[in-house]
Amino acid sequence: RCYFYSCNRRAATYCNVVALTLAESCNFWAEQAEAYSQSIVTAGLANLEQVARDYFQAGQQLAKDKLDLSSSLCQMAGVFHLGQASWKESERNLKKAIDGSQKTGDRRKYEEASVFLSFNHFLRGQYRKSLSVSGTALESARLRGDFQCQILALNCQVCCHLTLGNVQKAATKLDQIRVAINRNQAERGIDLGGSRSSDDKREPAQRHSQNTDDVASAMNFLGLKAMLSLLKSDLKDAFHMALEADVLLEDKTREPTAFFTFPAYMAIPEVYLRLLLRPKFWDPLGTSKKKLLKKFKASMQPLQLFAKTFKFAWPRIHLLEGLAVLAEGAPLQDAVGHWEMGLKSAQHLEMAAELATLERHLAQAVTKETASILLTSSLLVLHADTNSPQHSQHSSRRPVKDRRAGKNKDKDAESSVANV
Repeated sequence: RCYFYSCNRRAATYCNVVALTLAESCNFWAEQAEAYSQSIVTAGLANLEQVARDYFQAGQQLAKDKLDLSSSLCQMAGVFHLGQASWKESERNLKKAIDGSQKTGDRRKYEEASVFLSFNHFLRGQYRKSLSVSGTALESARLRGDFQCQILALNCQVCCHLTLGNVQKAATKLDQIRVAINRNQAERGIDLGGSRSSDDKREPAQRHSQNTDDVASAMNFLGLKAMLSLLKSDLKDAFHMALEADVLLEDKTREPTAFFTFPAYMAIPEVYLRLLLRPKFWDPLGTSKKKLLKKFKASMQPLQLFAKTFKFAWPRIHLLEGLAVLAEGAPLQDAVGHWEMGLKSAQHLEMAAELATLERHLAQAVTKETASILLTSSLLVLHADTNSPQHSQHSSRRPVKDRRAGKNKDKDAESSVANV
């Protein structure tokens, strides 16, 4: 588990293989079942879908009538299916894990499974459910003093509030993440005071992001902070947060290991793209169009690597690529090609919020509103796009004929959720 949070895929896989081999050779059935549950996730990271299913079946045989082991298997199966964008299968397994952990009194497992379920809801545009489930997990983790589970739950809540445009609520939750990261690191014996110079104004979570064993939380904090700064029009802070996150994301020794790091992988390319659209800020930030384009393209590489394992990232990749070619001055039709691919991907993956955003961009493309697309495009703040009258009109004009995936958009994506 430590290697999952430090984004060290090879070490995590090695540990699982060794643990499973030892458990099998010693005939320790309980440890064997636990090793199978962890191996489900590592098999998923290697895109070995059938192997992951085989591990689940083998683990179930060992975990018969053992509710705690069965819950662990269901939790990891839920995580695996979430990465595959098999939303209903993921939800079914995670709910079993939640139910089992409640019966056995395993609060940590209950909190983890609940947070993973809340991310499932978030990625499907079900923001009301996501905030409710993650809120329950957060309160439980606070009662136990578990900072890691608090960070996970708060990450999901910040994603929801940023997506809905609730800037103040997002800022409050993000500050709670900062405090939890600092306390979590202190608990692990990492000195957060360090040798900070008097002119170093960075947050502790930022200054120590390279020294932490919880790289996942550090990346997410920086990515979400960058997005919050964008929404607050603090472009300088957004830029510097993105640069700091780049140090972690571009480290070749780290690979995507957890689906819940998507805020970091998706946020950083958007920051650079937004700055590309604000030429008057280039000089004060000490950058240029050429440098920002280079940064954007470099930041897309980790996101593409992330999408090879976690399929739900593809609609966002196509959306970003379409906006980037427009920012470079390419013809509008080039962007439309990217967005149509993204639309088909969002339909296939049943991602209502991503689908709505891509539909709006394609609708603007029909009217050749290139400047409008670039100036008003909102990749993260989606609540105004999902159920508005304009959205319905746009849907009728988009160039892709297949609308089946867009018919049943979840009511939880309504903007009334902003009051949660």
